[in-house]
Amino acid sequence: MSTRCTRSTERETTLGGEVTHGVSSFGRWVSGAAAASSLIAILACVESARAQNSGRISSEVSCRGCSIEVGILAHIGSELDSVYYFQDVLALAQGARGEFYVGPRWRPKGGEPAIDVYDHSGQRIRSLAREGHGPGDFAGLFTFAMGPHDTLVLFSNHQTGFMSAAGVVARVAMRPPSTVLSAQVTSDGEIVIAAPIARAGITRPLHVIARATGEVVRSFGDIELRPGEDREWAARRTIGLSDAGTLWAARVNRYEIQKWTTDGRLLHTITRQPAWFPPWLQFGHTTQGAPRLEPLLAGVVEDGEGLLWVCVLVPKAGATKALPSGSALSAAFDETFDTVIDVIDPEANALVATRRFEGAMRGFFSGKLMVRVYSDTSDIPRLDLLEVRLRRK
Repeated sequence: MSTRCTRSTERETTLGGEVTHGVSSFGRWVSGAAAASSLIAILACVESARAQNSGRISSEVSCRGCSIEVGILAHIGSELDSVYYFQDVLALAQGARGEFYVGPRWRPKGGEPAIDVYDHSGQRIRSLAREGHGPGDFAGLFTFAMGPHDTLVLFSNHQTGFMSAAGVVARVAMRPPSTVLSAQVTSDGEIVIAAPIARAGITRPLHVIARATGEVVRSFGDIELRPGEDREWAARRTIGLSDAGTLWAARVNRYEIQKWTTDGRLLHTITRQPAWFPPWLQFGHTTQGAPRLEPLLAGVVEDGEGLLWVCVLVPKAGATKALPSGSALSAAFDETFDTVIDVIDPEANALVATRRFEGAMRGFFSGKLMVRVYSDTSDIPRLDLLEVRLRRK
């Protein structure tokens, strides 16, 4: 008896071109021996689908006439601004009226706001999200995401909060203690966070938050530790939006990006192995303890054409010193890292364009927004809001 794999019409890509894959459909079971034979065929079909559902990106650029350009949208920062958070920007969002939400501030004192809002001229127009432990306060705000109508979803170590664009707190819910590394609100309203959270004894990196309660309702993704790999870094993800109900999740310590549905189905895996990004196990030192910095996959986002934008911080040649914290972090990042931006066509598994920029840029926020932190001649921290685009000749 033979068993066929019948595939659905979900499109994926391999290095050889476009294929289709999906779940298998099978006929009747005839006998025990036939069932065993069919089970082997089922497993073979599943493994085949998994193999087809991934692709390694070549370093050869497919669009010879394409180039990546960066433009400045706004300059932020002056003697009158509280810009301490510029040293370690964790979140940025652009609202429907073009306003920029930046933050959280670096360790605000009790009663101080953690998020500032700027107009296109770089003028601060209001501040939100009060630090504290009282009603409507947020203790140790770490990051935020923007939802419909400029509503903000705020994340501290153990809280999920919902706030209007005017700063009115609608509700605050408790969450298992965790550092939310990245957060997105999909076009259909799903709230997805990247954080190592254990549920039912299993730690997973990606989670869906209920809008009504702020609680974790679904968890997915695997950690997949390698021998000698730091568990904290292996669990880190940066996430970016794709089409409705799907998102991209990238590992920080190796060039591996996966496309997921918010109900936890893995659709596609992309890998790339450039010489400047070897997979690594421990950040800041070798297994023998020698100081060493590693590349960091810092951001991913899919644009309206279906192209995947990838931001990687790459150590400059000879950079070995450990990174400081606090107010010196920004200058150290700029002195220590350059930025590589890749544009990938996930349908063709092709590298459309790539470019290395001097200094550290952070991205991506609210689409293809990026930020660059620097100090002017007065040693005052400044923030450049940048936007990237692909130019085709």
